[in-house]
Amino acid sequence: MAMFSFPAAGFDVDHRDVEGQKRLLREQVDGLGWLAPRILAHLDDTPDFYLDQVAQVVMDPSRNGQARAP
Repeated sequence: MAMFSFPAAGFDVDHRDVEGQKRLLREQVDGLGWLAPRILAHLDDTPDFYLDQVAQVVMDPSRNGQARAP
């Protein structure tokens, strides 16, 4: 099992487009070195591939779960 984490502004790959996801992963880790090339060599043979976006929602701190006074 391998896990990569990388910033990808404008992450715009459909969750059904597995080939597009693999292409994005290859682009992001290209030149990373270490074990990345060995891991990516198995990318097309893996029966179990998953790529998703990790996101954070930032809310206005003045709300704090309460309605604003008029």
